[in-house]
Amino acid sequence: SGAQNIVQAENARTEDKSVCFSVRHLPFILPLMGEFNIYNALAAICLGLSEGVKLETCEKALGRTKAIPGRMEMVAEKPFKVIVDYAHTPDSLEKVYKTISKLKGRRARLICVLGAAGGGRDKWKRPNMGMIAARFCDEIILTNEDPYDENPLDIIKSVESGVRRVLGDKPQRARCKKILGRREAIKEALKMAKPGDVVVITGKGAEPWMCLEGGKKIPWDDREIVREERRKGNSRILDTAPKIFYH
Repeated sequence: SGAQNIVQAENARTEDKSVCFSVRHLPFILPLMGEFNIYNALAAICLGLSEGVKLETCEKALGRTKAIPGRMEMVAEKPFKVIVDYAHTPDSLEKVYKTISKLKGRRARLICVLGAAGGGRDKWKRPNMGMIAARFCDEIILTNEDPYDENPLDIIKSVESGVRRVLGDKPQRARCKKILGRREAIKEALKMAKPGDVVVITGKGAEPWMCLEGGKKIPWDDREIVREERRKGNSRILDTAPKIFYH
């Protein structure tokens, strides 16, 4: 019957490091962050069932799912969380902020480090992403992100225009800083964070390069920059992750 073809998540909830739900009274627990991963799981279940895979097999397979590097990746947990995500579109950015807003405590702040789509393209996204950051984040740091041959300050100012559309001149709702150097922006976010806060760095995820003018690339990894800056004493957490070569 038609009802048998319906795949619906029941009793859905999100935890710090997992999502939980039931399908046809069978419980699913995925070691992934974010409500959007419930929808991803339902799509996978539908595909499996359409190919004759049993629901119980889908549950076992999804339960062994591993987090994708740079996608809602928790780089630090205490005394404040640091999350790195690839989100580089308005839709994905909003989903990330919504997810994190549900995870943090009522008095905790959401501190974002935000760039924009790569230089020379998708300029329409920039003000939209600024508006989204202003709606969800308590502290906003705008910074450089793959500018290619475009002036990175022009990109940042375009994102800032969206922030100002929402905030106007109301610094009590959120503060917005422009820090051109991405390492310096990350460092500032770590210095600002207090116990319980969440720092989220978006746009690059696990990408190993930053793309500059004239086709030049430099080694880059937001996650390793976080770890390196914490080792330097710019945050209150120690970490033993290896360093990366960076100019």
